[in-house]
Amino acid sequence: MTDAFEEVEEKLRDERYVTLLKAYGPWAAAGLVAILAGVGAYLAFDHHTTRSARDHSDEFAAAQALSARGDLAGAKAAFQAIADDGPSIYQTLTEMELASVKVAEGDLQGAIAAFDAAAESTKDPIVRDSARLRAAYLVADTQDFQAVEARVAPLLEAEGPIRAFAQELLAIEAWEAGDVERARTIFQALSLDLSAPEPVRSRAEGLAMAVLGPPPETPAAPAAASTPAPSAPAAAPAP
Repeated sequence: MTDAFEEVEEKLRDERYVTLLKAYGPWAAAGLVAILAGVGAYLAFDHHTTRSARDHSDEFAAAQALSARGDLAGAKAAFQAIADDGPSIYQTLTEMELASVKVAEGDLQGAIAAFDAAAESTKDPIVRDSARLRAAYLVADTQDFQAVEARVAPLLEAEGPIRAFAQELLAIEAWEAGDVERARTIFQALSLDLSAPEPVRSRAEGLAMAVLGPPPETPAAPAAASTPAPSAPAAAPAP
Protein backbone atom coordinates (compact mmCIF):
# COMPACT_ATOMS: atom_id res chain seq x y z
CA MET A 1 0.00 0.00 0.00
CA THR A 2 2.81 2.35 0.87
CA ASP A 3 4.41 1.75 -2.51
CA ALA A 4 1.13 2.59 -4.23
CA PHE A 5 0.83 5.89 -2.35
CA GLU A 6 4.44 6.77 -3.18
CA GLU A 7 3.85 5.99 -6.84
CA VAL A 8 0.74 8.18 -6.94
CA GLU A 9 2.57 11.01 -5.14
CA GLU A 10 5.49 10.82 -7.51
CA LYS A 11 3.12 10.91 -10.48
CA LEU A 12 1.35 13.98 -9.09
CA ARG A 13 4.70 15.65 -8.46
CA ASP A 14 5.78 14.97 -12.02
CA GLU A 15 2.52 16.34 -13.36
CA ARG A 16 2.95 19.47 -11.22
CA TYR A 17 6.45 20.00 -12.60
CA VAL A 18 5.13 19.58 -16.13
CA THR A 19 2.38 22.11 -15.45
CA LEU A 20 4.87 24.61 -14.03
CA LEU A 21 7.19 24.04 -16.95
CA LYS A 22 4.39 24.62 -19.43
CA ALA A 23 3.28 27.77 -17.60
CA TYR A 24 6.67 29.39 -16.96
CA GLY A 25 9.03 27.56 -19.25
CA PRO A 26 8.65 29.95 -22.19
CA TRP A 27 9.34 32.94 -19.93
CA ALA A 28 12.41 31.28 -18.45
CA ALA A 29 13.66 30.36 -21.89
CA ALA A 30 13.07 33.91 -23.12
CA GLY A 31 14.98 35.27 -20.12
CA LEU A 32 17.85 32.93 -20.80
CA VAL A 33 17.91 33.93 -24.45
CA ALA A 34 17.89 37.61 -23.43
CA ILE A 35 20.80 37.05 -21.06
CA LEU A 36 22.79 35.22 -23.70
CA ALA A 37 21.94 37.89 -26.26
CA GLY A 38 23.05 40.61 -23.84
CA VAL A 39 26.33 38.88 -23.15
CA GLY A 40 26.88 38.38 -26.85
CA ALA A 41 26.08 42.01 -27.60
CA TYR A 42 28.46 43.19 -24.88
CA LEU A 43 31.25 41.00 -26.22
CA ALA A 44 30.58 42.23 -29.75
CA PHE A 45 30.53 45.86 -28.58
CA ASP A 46 33.71 45.39 -26.57
CA HIS A 47 35.41 43.83 -29.58
CA HIS A 48 34.19 46.63 -31.83
CA THR A 49 35.30 49.31 -29.35
CA THR A 50 38.71 47.74 -28.94
CA ARG A 51 39.16 47.41 -32.67
CA SER A 52 37.93 50.96 -33.26
CA ALA A 53 40.30 52.34 -30.61
CA ARG A 54 43.18 50.41 -32.16
CA ASP A 55 42.33 51.73 -35.64
CA HIS A 56 42.12 55.32 -34.41
CA SER A 57 45.36 54.88 -32.51
CA ASP A 58 47.05 53.93 -35.77
CA GLU A 59 45.49 56.92 -37.51
CA PHE A 60 46.63 59.21 -34.70
CA ALA A 61 50.20 57.93 -34.95
CA ALA A 62 50.16 58.39 -38.73
CA ALA A 63 48.97 61.99 -38.33
CA GLN A 64 51.76 62.65 -35.83
CA ALA A 65 54.25 61.25 -38.33
CA LEU A 66 52.98 63.68 -40.97
CA SER A 67 53.47 66.56 -38.56
CA ALA A 68 56.99 65.39 -37.69
CA ARG A 69 57.90 65.29 -41.39
CA GLY A 70 56.69 68.85 -41.85
CA ASP A 71 53.54 68.00 -43.80
CA LEU A 72 51.43 70.41 -41.81
CA ALA A 73 48.50 70.46 -44.22
CA GLY A 74 48.31 66.68 -44.28
CA ALA A 75 48.66 66.46 -40.51
CA LYS A 76 45.95 69.05 -39.98
CA ALA A 77 43.54 67.19 -42.26
CA ALA A 78 44.32 63.85 -40.58
CA PHE A 79 43.87 65.21 -37.07
CA GLN A 80 40.65 66.98 -38.05
CA ALA A 81 39.26 63.72 -39.46
CA ILE A 82 39.98 61.94 -36.18
CA ALA A 83 38.40 64.79 -34.22
CA ASP A 84 35.26 64.62 -36.37
CA ASP A 85 34.77 60.84 -36.52
CA GLY A 86 36.91 59.39 -33.73
CA PRO A 87 35.86 58.37 -30.23
CA SER A 88 35.63 60.96 -27.49
CA ILE A 89 38.92 59.86 -25.95
CA TYR A 90 40.73 61.36 -28.95
CA GLN A 91 38.86 64.68 -28.99
CA THR A 92 41.14 66.55 -26.60
CA LEU A 93 44.30 64.88 -27.89
CA THR A 94 43.55 65.89 -31.48
CA GLU A 95 42.71 69.44 -30.35
CA MET A 96 46.13 69.67 -28.71
CA GLU A 97 47.85 68.28 -31.80
CA LEU A 98 46.01 70.76 -34.00
CA ALA A 99 47.24 73.50 -31.65
CA SER A 100 50.79 72.21 -32.13
CA VAL A 101 50.32 72.45 -35.89
CA LYS A 102 49.27 76.08 -35.45
CA VAL A 103 52.50 76.68 -33.51
CA ALA A 104 54.51 75.21 -36.40
CA GLU A 105 52.61 77.48 -38.79
CA GLY A 106 53.46 80.52 -36.66
CA ASP A 107 49.91 81.16 -35.49
CA LEU A 108 50.75 81.47 -31.79
CA GLN A 109 47.56 83.27 -30.80
CA GLY A 110 45.49 80.63 -32.56
CA ALA A 111 47.51 77.92 -30.80
CA ILE A 112 46.90 79.52 -27.39
CA ALA A 113 43.17 79.60 -28.08
CA ALA A 114 43.27 75.96 -29.22
CA PHE A 115 45.10 74.84 -26.07
CA ASP A 116 42.60 76.77 -23.96
CA ALA A 117 39.73 75.05 -25.76
CA ALA A 118 41.33 71.66 -25.23
CA ALA A 119 41.74 72.37 -21.51
CA GLU A 120 38.07 73.33 -21.24
CA SER A 121 36.80 70.30 -23.13
CA THR A 122 38.46 67.56 -21.09
CA LYS A 123 37.57 66.14 -17.70
CA ASP A 124 40.99 64.55 -17.20
CA PRO A 125 42.98 66.82 -14.83
CA ILE A 126 46.36 65.72 -16.21
CA VAL A 127 45.40 66.41 -19.84
CA ARG A 128 43.76 69.69 -18.78
CA ASP A 129 46.83 70.93 -16.89
CA SER A 130 49.12 69.80 -19.72
CA ALA A 131 47.13 71.92 -22.18
CA ARG A 132 47.25 74.88 -19.78
CA LEU A 133 51.01 74.55 -19.36
CA ARG A 134 51.62 74.46 -23.12
CA ALA A 135 49.49 77.58 -23.49
CA ALA A 136 51.53 79.24 -20.72
CA TYR A 137 54.77 78.55 -22.61
CA LEU A 138 53.33 80.33 -25.66
CA VAL A 139 52.12 83.23 -23.50
CA ALA A 140 55.68 83.56 -22.16
CA ASP A 141 56.87 84.11 -25.74
CA THR A 142 54.22 86.65 -26.64
CA GLN A 143 53.06 88.49 -23.50
CA ASP A 144 54.41 90.09 -20.34
CA PHE A 145 55.31 88.57 -16.96
CA GLN A 146 51.94 89.38 -15.40
CA ALA A 147 50.17 87.36 -18.10
CA VAL A 148 52.47 84.40 -17.49
CA GLU A 149 51.97 84.67 -13.75
CA ALA A 150 48.19 84.58 -14.20
CA ARG A 151 48.48 81.58 -16.50
CA VAL A 152 50.57 79.43 -14.16
CA ALA A 153 48.70 80.40 -10.97
CA PRO A 154 46.22 77.47 -11.13
CA LEU A 155 49.01 75.09 -12.11
CA LEU A 156 50.95 75.88 -8.93
CA GLU A 157 48.13 74.15 -7.03
CA ALA A 158 48.31 71.02 -9.18
CA GLU A 159 49.84 67.73 -8.12
CA GLY A 160 52.66 65.94 -9.87
CA PRO A 161 55.28 67.15 -12.35
CA ILE A 162 53.05 69.80 -13.92
CA ARG A 163 53.51 72.03 -10.86
CA ALA A 164 57.30 71.76 -11.06
CA PHE A 165 57.34 72.78 -14.73
CA ALA A 166 55.02 75.69 -13.95
CA GLN A 167 57.34 76.84 -11.14
CA GLU A 168 60.34 76.58 -13.44
CA LEU A 169 58.63 78.70 -16.11
CA LEU A 170 57.58 81.28 -13.53
CA ALA A 171 61.14 81.52 -12.14
CA ILE A 172 62.66 82.00 -15.60
CA GLU A 173 60.14 84.68 -16.50
CA ALA A 174 60.66 86.41 -13.15
CA TRP A 175 64.41 86.51 -13.78
CA GLU A 176 63.90 87.91 -17.29
CA ALA A 177 61.54 90.53 -15.84
CA GLY A 178 64.27 91.62 -13.40
CA ASP A 179 62.85 90.06 -10.23
CA VAL A 180 66.04 88.22 -9.39
CA GLU A 181 65.22 87.53 -5.76
CA ARG A 182 61.91 85.88 -6.60
CA ALA A 183 63.57 83.77 -9.29
CA ARG A 184 66.30 82.68 -6.86
CA THR A 185 63.73 81.75 -4.21
CA ILE A 186 61.75 79.58 -6.64
CA PHE A 187 64.85 77.91 -8.05
CA GLN A 188 66.20 77.11 -4.60
CA ALA A 189 62.83 75.64 -3.54
CA LEU A 190 62.70 73.57 -6.73
CA SER A 191 66.19 72.21 -6.24
CA LEU A 192 65.11 70.82 -2.85
CA ASP A 193 61.70 69.53 -3.95
CA LEU A 194 61.95 65.74 -4.08
CA SER A 195 58.57 65.48 -5.82
CA ALA A 196 59.86 67.45 -8.81
CA PRO A 197 61.37 65.54 -11.76
CA GLU A 198 65.12 65.11 -11.53
CA PRO A 199 65.88 67.20 -14.68
CA VAL A 200 63.88 70.11 -13.25
CA ARG A 201 65.72 69.93 -9.92
CA SER A 202 69.10 69.83 -11.66
CA ARG A 203 68.28 72.81 -13.87
CA ALA A 204 66.96 74.76 -10.88
CA GLU A 205 70.13 74.16 -8.89
CA GLY A 206 72.35 75.12 -11.82
CA LEU A 207 70.40 78.27 -12.65
CA ALA A 208 70.26 79.39 -9.04
CA MET A 209 74.06 79.37 -8.86
CA ALA A 210 75.36 79.92 -12.40
CA VAL A 211 72.87 82.45 -13.74
CA LEU A 212 71.67 84.25 -10.63
CA GLY A 213 74.82 83.89 -8.57
CA PRO A 214 75.07 83.31 -4.83
CA PRO A 215 72.66 85.20 -2.60
CA PRO A 216 73.95 88.57 -1.43
CA GLU A 217 75.81 88.34 1.83
CA THR A 218 74.50 90.22 4.80
CA PRO A 219 77.07 92.87 5.72
CA ALA A 220 78.76 92.05 8.98
CA ALA A 221 78.06 94.37 11.90
CA PRO A 222 80.97 96.77 12.53
CA ALA A 223 83.13 95.67 15.40
CA ALA A 224 82.79 97.78 18.53
CA ALA A 225 85.79 100.05 19.08
CA SER A 226 87.84 98.60 21.87
CA THR A 227 88.84 100.92 24.66
CA PRO A 228 92.58 100.75 25.16
CA ALA A 229 93.52 99.22 28.46
CA PRO A 230 95.05 101.71 30.89
CA SER A 231 98.80 101.51 30.95
CA ALA A 232 100.48 100.28 34.07
CA PRO A 233 101.94 103.00 36.28
CA ALA A 234 105.64 103.62 35.78
CA ALA A 235 107.87 102.00 38.32
CA ALA A 236 109.30 104.28 40.97
CA PRO A 237 112.95 105.15 40.38
CA ALA A 238 115.42 103.18 42.44
CA PRO A 239 116.97 105.12 45.30
